[in-house]
Amino acid sequence: MDDNRLGKVSLALAVKDLFNTKITWNTQSRNSGNIKRSWHLGLSYFQPIASINGKLLFAYAFEKKYDNIHHFGFEYQYRDRLAVRFGLDQSQFTAGIGLQILMFTFDYAFKGHELGGSHRISTSIRF
Repeated sequence: MDDNRLGKVSLALAVKDLFNTKITWNTQSRNSGNIKRSWHLGLSYFQPIASINGKLLFAYAFEKKYDNIHHFGFEYQYRDRLAVRFGLDQSQFTAGIGLQILMFTFDYAFKGHELGGSHRISTSIRF
C-alpha cells in the first residue's frame, strides 16, 4: 500500500574508481597516476502536500575522496510547474528556480563561492 501521507525516503550509495583507476598520459614522459577511490552517500525525503498543491524535497549527499564534502538541499515544487530551491554546497549558499511550460523546462541556479558567485541557466525539451 502506497501512503503519501508518510512521504518517501530514498537512500543511495555509490563507489567510484573502486580499484583506484590507473591513468597514463599519452606523452613522451608517460607519466602515470591513480584516481583515488571515492564514496558517495545520498539521502532524500520527498513529501507531497495536497493542502498547498505542492511537494517538498529534502536532500543530503556526502562525498569522501580527498576531503569530506557535504551537500544539503531543499526544493518546493508547486503544481509540478514551479520549483524553488535552496541549499548548501561545502558551506556555500546555492539557490535556484525551475519553470515547466508545456514540454519546455527552464532552470536558473546560483552558487556562491570565494570568487563571488556563478550563475547557470538551462533549458530542456521533453518529447
